[in-house]
Amino acid sequence: SVREKDKRREKAFSKSTFTKAAKAVYDAFNDTCTAENVAGRMKTTKVKYAAIKSLKGKSGWAWDDELMMIKVDKEDVEDFIEDNPYAKGFLNVQIEQYDELSLACGDDQATGSSRKAITDTQSENVFVEEVSETQGMPQEE
Repeated sequence: SVREKDKRREKAFSKSTFTKAAKAVYDAFNDTCTAENVAGRMKTTKVKYAAIKSLKGKSGWAWDDELMMIKVDKEDVEDFIEDNPYAKGFLNVQIEQYDELSLACGDDQATGSSRKAITDTQSENVFVEEVSETQGMPQEE
């Protein structure tokens, strides 16, 4: 069933991974963060990544690898955003840390060959701060 597939996808990271991430957030920001907070943030991030991926694959729109940006004609953006307000923050703006999003949320499953400890990367501190809005995003069912 779809619900079972969603549960399996959500479990791509173990509870201990979320616990370690919560500790890293606490250590970096001296702010309380639980494994559940991290898991919720990850779910939100996956929804945003799915939206970006869908927009990126839209016919007639260009992806700029150098700028990490979905390039769309101004008229097309205005019309599309009118019907799809969730897309506003993803079109003709740089999508910072796209590679990290792709790694964490992409369709390819991790093999462990390039695994890093959460403390091995610099991007988590910024990433946690940047992913905060979900208003207007399509909801998973």
